[in-house]
Amino acid sequence: MNKYVIPIAIVIVVFLALGLVFGPSMMNQITGNGTKTYDNSSLGVSFDYPGNWEISTIERDFHDNDTKYVYLGDPNDRINLTDEEKRSVCRQLYATGVSVNKEQSSADWSYEDEMAVAAEVRASYSEDGYQVSQKNITIDGIPAHEQRYSDNESVQIDVDFEKNGYLYSINFIGRINDKNWESHYNMIINSFKIK
Repeated sequence: MNKYVIPIAIVIVVFLALGLVFGPSMMNQITGNGTKTYDNSSLGVSFDYPGNWEISTIERDFHDNDTKYVYLGDPNDRINLTDEEKRSVCRQLYATGVSVNKEQSSADWSYEDEMAVAAEVRASYSEDGYQVSQKNITIDGIPAHEQRYSDNESVQIDVDFEKNGYLYSINFIGRINDKNWESHYNMIINSFKIK
């Protein structure tokens, strides 16, 4: 038994040394729990996301400089889009991913307008045979509205809320056969912060 004490102690010391030298991010890669943090001062948000996802470099055309978008997703599950589709603001870029939108609330477009559109979308998805659900949740201490749409292949979750005169939309999409889709969604939602 004593002959195993020294090798076990050496292994423990090596792992502790790796943690001190390479820091927590290296340990996340070693354990397979790799996450990254997206932090964007222009969008005014930060959140954690799966470490194997990428941030899209596709830019969107906007008529209004106060509207900001970001797209993140699994690079192995990217949707092939035409150039015209790539310029479309409403087009999701990944079959597994998330988009975040921030736009100025105004007399022409308010949170109440967003919720009216959400009700129309729910009805449309329901008519098309999707399973539809909704509930109230909290994002960074702010009341938010969550809608889920799912079929046999995918789930889409839209979360909308308002803070400081801005409307925020978090749009998540995942594949039903991906056992990690719900933990990815929860990671993003539970870590989401407004600056």
